[in-house]
Amino acid sequence: MTANVCKKITAQLTGAIGKQEDVSVQLEALDILSDMLSRLGGTLYSFHSSILNCLLPQLTSPRLAVRKRAIVALGHLVLTCSGSIFSELTEHLLTALKRNESTSTTRTYIQCVAGISRQAGHRVVFDLLTLGIFISHDRCPKEMDPHIPNVMGLCLKYITFDPNYNYDNEEEEEMMDTENGEDEEQESDDEYSDDDDISWKVRRSAAKCLEAVVSSRHDLLQDFYRTLSPVLISRFKEREENVKADIFSAYISLLKQTLPTQSWLHASDAPGKADVPLTMLRNQVPNIVKALHKQLKEKSIKSRQGCFSLLTELANVLPGCLADHIPVLVPGIVFSLADKSSSSNMRIDTLSFLHVLLCNHQPEVFHPHIKSLLPPVVTCIGDPFYKITSEALLVTQQLVKVIRPLDKSCAFDAKPYVKDLFPGTLKRLKAADIDQEALLLTKTATTGYSELMRQLTAPIYSSGSAGASVTLHKQAYYSVAKCVAALSSACPKEAAAIVTQFIQDVKSPKSSPAVKVLAFLSLAEMGRTTNLSAQRELKTVILEAFTSPSEEPQALRGGHLGSAFQALRVPGGGDAQCGGRMPGEADSGESFGAAAPAEETALVRLSPRPEHGGDCSQIHHRRPASACGCSPEGLRR
Repeated sequence: MTANVCKKITAQLTGAIGKQEDVSVQLEALDILSDMLSRLGGTLYSFHSSILNCLLPQLTSPRLAVRKRAIVALGHLVLTCSGSIFSELTEHLLTALKRNESTSTTRTYIQCVAGISRQAGHRVVFDLLTLGIFISHDRCPKEMDPHIPNVMGLCLKYITFDPNYNYDNEEEEEMMDTENGEDEEQESDDEYSDDDDISWKVRRSAAKCLEAVVSSRHDLLQDFYRTLSPVLISRFKEREENVKADIFSAYISLLKQTLPTQSWLHASDAPGKADVPLTMLRNQVPNIVKALHKQLKEKSIKSRQGCFSLLTELANVLPGCLADHIPVLVPGIVFSLADKSSSSNMRIDTLSFLHVLLCNHQPEVFHPHIKSLLPPVVTCIGDPFYKITSEALLVTQQLVKVIRPLDKSCAFDAKPYVKDLFPGTLKRLKAADIDQEALLLTKTATTGYSELMRQLTAPIYSSGSAGASVTLHKQAYYSVAKCVAALSSACPKEAAAIVTQFIQDVKSPKSSPAVKVLAFLSLAEMGRTTNLSAQRELKTVILEAFTSPSEEPQALRGGHLGSAFQALRVPGGGDAQCGGRMPGEADSGESFGAAAPAEETALVRLSPRPEHGGDCSQIHHRRPASACGCSPEGLRR
């Protein structure tokens, strides 16, 4: 029935569209026709020819809204039309593009080519004049193979199309070290801020097209470094911020395509291998740094972020390649960290780059610059925004390894910098409002669960070993336990194994008191957010902890073990009256060795009462019998 109705009204719709008497009627009819073609295009097969003849004239309508709706309708039509109809459409578009009657209509035809390429790219085999295919060539890569060289040539030509600006004069002015350089730069910017200049759109489209080519043609990587890379590097000086961002994005795509394989790493070091992509990139690094390092101190935050993103990717792809350029990069790093106008994202991107730089280069190259780098990094540690703090702490971790490497001897004197590093870090650890879980989860993507858990707990496990000289502050146990719980909450599949490990640590007579304390605290923190009822041994372990003669479990027999009981879903395991904290509970300020009074450490076996869930065999809460008001059937201490 629906198909019959559509067939009956199709002729009326095409008639209304073709008359061009009332624009509002045209627009409504085009919307309806587009909807019908998208849903029942095959059913309207016999009308495809008349629909095409109706839509093509609308591409030259004086109303842009009509043109756009006609393009949408043609995009739905090509999904189900025959080969002859499709050929008729493409021939019409090619002929119109060759005529190039006006900029407006040419733009419309290009948009139409792009539209039908998105819908049916596999059917499109166009002449190079179909510029719209630049945008969507990746949807029909086989058909585009023979056109790639021509497309690249046009893009490389138009990415430099800037007839209203003389970059040579700009370079000459940079060489002149005048006192009023900033004023001249401002005047130059004002001189070329013509609102009628739309050449930047040409350059931006070329950059986007190059990025699409690079992202989809890994097989042409050597050609890209031979022809494309030098041109993109030369365009890092682009004056329009948005165009520059797209140029940076195109080059970052090239770097991502160059992520080295093991064979490349060996081949790039072999003599006579100048055509290996990594070798070609290494040879171009000086030009990249030369084009970017001055921009690291520009006022434009967007440009600086683009520079740091590109340099970060470069350092990841080619570790050690920036060693000779550290002196010219450090001022830009310090500027972005210390500049009061820098946004939070700006500081985060800068710290992220510095972290990658420290990880991928030898410590010696940074020693002359520690005095400049350390103060702004320490300042960022105290930043109220946790993401900045997290990045700064990661950088600090690497800085410690730089100023005092453990794997080799080092003559660098680290003593003058310890007084800056230690207080800033310690102050952050002591902060009561620090969001330790957020700090943990911001950088777990590159580290596995097991490795991160090992790094978290290693100081405590090693503190109990023979010969250990490090004494940990008791707050460290609570902090590590919170981080363990946060990590386990983020990785629930792996959490069961660590719970089992903690249970075994508690049961083992060989475990040190420090390890047992960590195990209890971690189980308690995990119990606040995780259901541990599947761990059958946990209940027994916690019950035994109440009667253990050891001081460490006694000091933890308050709300921490209560939290673990809540995780076991024990009826009445924690109620509003208890508030989750019992008399005598140890907090961060109490010693682990302080034993609670005998009455407070009693375990009460309760009779079946409604407020206890009707269960007389479970532990309710730790409270003296007199305070609980329950009738104990038995009492054991």
